[in-house]
Amino acid sequence: MNADEFPKTSPAPPEEPGLEPPDSIDADSVDVHLQEDLFQSLVESADYVDGQTSLPARSEGALQLATPEAIRSAFAESWDALSHTLGLGISPDQALVGVRDLVMYDIPDGTRSTLSVPVDYDVEADAGLYCLALVHTLASLGAKTAIHLEGIGSGYELEGDFRRAFPLPAEPKFAAHFLMDYEEEWFLTPSGRELLDVLPSIDVVVRHTKLGIAGGWIPTRMRRASYVYSQNGSVHSNWNFDEYAAMVAVTYLSKLLHQGESLSKTYASVDEMKARYRDREIKLRQKIVRLHPKPRKLFVLGSPVGLIQVYC
Repeated sequence: MNADEFPKTSPAPPEEPGLEPPDSIDADSVDVHLQEDLFQSLVESADYVDGQTSLPARSEGALQLATPEAIRSAFAESWDALSHTLGLGISPDQALVGVRDLVMYDIPDGTRSTLSVPVDYDVEADAGLYCLALVHTLASLGAKTAIHLEGIGSGYELEGDFRRAFPLPAEPKFAAHFLMDYEEEWFLTPSGRELLDVLPSIDVVVRHTKLGIAGGWIPTRMRRASYVYSQNGSVHSNWNFDEYAAMVAVTYLSKLLHQGESLSKTYASVDEMKARYRDREIKLRQKIVRLHPKPRKLFVLGSPVGLIQVYC
């Protein structure tokens, strides 16, 4: 099909002078949005240092949080379906042990075009709550979570607020690095290259609404990373706790399927190579997994022998 065959669209009518599109009112100052109750929620949900203490059912601040028990149950249900459908033979308990070492690099996107934001929210706050809920999900699945803020340099307008809100535990067992105002060019500078020594090697990259990682590449830390495409925008109002848990399950699945595949792959036999060739090249294998009868989320990931689509 050439360009002349595509249907033509009518030009948009000119805007009437003096009319403002919806939600075009000037934004409030940043101090209004950074409320104490939101910061309190962030600290309460992230600072879990006592492994014997159950996490709270909800934060006493701005955000309601699912109980860790509910999150683990949702993860187990999703993983059980994934393992059964794909013939993995790995139990939810075994998967939960593996999640503790998972390094997930989530690249949020689709915030402006996801129209689930309540009228009394703004999209920036809703996107921030998404990040919080994801950290809470990982913490509930067994990780002790501390928050590191990278890219907060001297003179940054919110530096003081962020530093006060996120005190670093003395011995964190799991670190969530938030890259603020991230640009790939960071790592062309001496200070940026020092940051690379702090960041862990990434197991899985999750990118929302974009089938690619342009703008989010982290050199030397993604050499063995696999990739998951999430078709759904990263604002908290668009997600519920079992969907967060399912996303972590899919992310761990991607890590599991790609272990030993990047840069160090060896084949045990000629028969293994023939089987892989048959599934990938001749059968053009792909698999569809449905975790919910009426799905609201779609994840796409690769495997050594074909594509996997997960609806949940």
